[in-house]
Amino acid sequence: MKLRLRNFMPVCLTLASMAVAALGDQPRGFIPTIGSLPSHLNNALPYVYDREQNLTSAELDRAISDYTTALRLGAAEKEIYPHRADAYAWKGDWDRAIGDYNQAIRLEPKIGTIYDERGYTYLRQGNPDKAYADFAEALRLNPNDARAHGYRGIAYNHEYKFDAALNDFTQALRLNPGDAESHRQRGLAYAMMQNWAKAIGDYSAAILISGTNENDYCMRGGLYGAAGELDKAISDLNKAIELNPQDAHAYALRAAGLTLNGDYDQALADIDEAIRLQPDDSENYSSRAGVYVFKGDFQREISDYSQAILLNPKEAVYFARRGGGYNNVGDYDRAIRDCSEAIRLNPETAEAYANRGIAYAKKDNLDMAMNDLSEALRLNPQDVQVRRNRAVVFMGKDNADGAIGDFSEIIRLNPKDVDAYNFRGLLYSAKHDFDHAVSDFTTILKFDSTNTDAYANRMKVYLLKGDFQNAADDGWSIVRIHPDDAHRCTDLAALLATCPEASVRNGKQALVFATHACELTEWKLPNCLVTLAAAYAESGDFAQAVKYQQQVLDMGPWTDSERKQIQDPLDLYRQGKPYHTAPSQ
Repeated sequence: MKLRLRNFMPVCLTLASMAVAALGDQPRGFIPTIGSLPSHLNNALPYVYDREQNLTSAELDRAISDYTTALRLGAAEKEIYPHRADAYAWKGDWDRAIGDYNQAIRLEPKIGTIYDERGYTYLRQGNPDKAYADFAEALRLNPNDARAHGYRGIAYNHEYKFDAALNDFTQALRLNPGDAESHRQRGLAYAMMQNWAKAIGDYSAAILISGTNENDYCMRGGLYGAAGELDKAISDLNKAIELNPQDAHAYALRAAGLTLNGDYDQALADIDEAIRLQPDDSENYSSRAGVYVFKGDFQREISDYSQAILLNPKEAVYFARRGGGYNNVGDYDRAIRDCSEAIRLNPETAEAYANRGIAYAKKDNLDMAMNDLSEALRLNPQDVQVRRNRAVVFMGKDNADGAIGDFSEIIRLNPKDVDAYNFRGLLYSAKHDFDHAVSDFTTILKFDSTNTDAYANRMKVYLLKGDFQNAADDGWSIVRIHPDDAHRCTDLAALLATCPEASVRNGKQALVFATHACELTEWKLPNCLVTLAAAYAESGDFAQAVKYQQQVLDMGPWTDSERKQIQDPLDLYRQGKPYHTAPSQ
């Protein structure tokens, strides 16, 4: 088994980053009951009331100016401060927004919605403790405050407390079933927990409510991609692009789906369009690099990661992935340098340790490789490919038990991982733990009764155990599935001709399979001819046995050991005796 180089393609959804990005959305807007207001305030109100409107900075400045004028003219402070706070929040001026919310709470300490908005502003400012306190106070004042539940759920999402987030979003939706944003946020929590079906359900509900929000289609498309439903993913992303042809993120996500679907050229076209729309977005170059990996164009992969690094030189993962690109082209020293830089920038970058571990292994520095791969697994114990690579390093260090442990963990994570069962079975066989080896190969055959490699490996284990009848049964299964596989026909013929157990031997059938193997290989392969000679001997035709065995001897040159292996059966045939031996020998 070889070390597998890691392919880094654009992920359908960078869910964690979306959770953070969601906090940058504009506030929902606090709308109190407004009485008779001065004209300056009336002029300002539309900018705050319309939560769906994309406000310009100039419009917000005008709103703030009008509210300030209204305060100077003597308008009711309890009506003005909440609105001006909202306007400041829309601008991202957290300190001034919080100052106005403080004034509003001083004047109206029992209005829970003001605590909602101040808490959400604290959250966006990066002060979650104060945010939680405000949401708790809002809910104390009104236990049925759907907005407080929704905002607190966003806070929990931001801190990866997904169970608590789900509870709050569910309460928010119980109180306000038509709240599309709570569906989105609950869907995001489900997505972070990799519960794709429920996440898709919530975004589908948001789409039913809002209808034409391209971000909902974009997100659901990414979720479909993560769930492996690529056609649905691409359909949703087509809709997102139809709704907003300038949405670079939608093109990038559709490229991810197309890549997974094997349509690499169209994926590149989409990523190129995303780059045209957002030429300074480093993630687009990183995504395109991933497509080049699938196309096997590793130089362009490296080039795009280099561009991503140029745009964002502090992003550790770009160095780690360029290190993977250097691994792909066999430049292991540069791979080590890039991964080391990634670790310097962020010591928690699992990909950097994983790729540097591969580079060290390729340079035969197995101790350093083991250290790096183990650290990668400490940071991300669910990474099956890293665990598989560490198993390879264990084998390189002649540590079969360590490799078996890693393959066992892979099987625990994915009980249908055929490769893991196969390699664990081979390792068990090498340790002469034949029962466990047979069990692993048998499990593979339960998944796929036509897997001839599993039959062949189990056949070899049966031979090592001396269980010749079961070995023969597996040999028969193989040739029934692949009757024109010369090597498999030869293996069965050898067993039928030379098995020490008389009940298993069958010279006539051995001759049929051995002859067919020779025909398939144009009578040129020594192993097939040797088996044919043994089959003739078992059938009693020693003249033909001598003929073909001598033919193999004349095909040399052979080493002394090889010559002896050919000569010994030939001597028996000349004496009129068949050649019987355990095929494992």
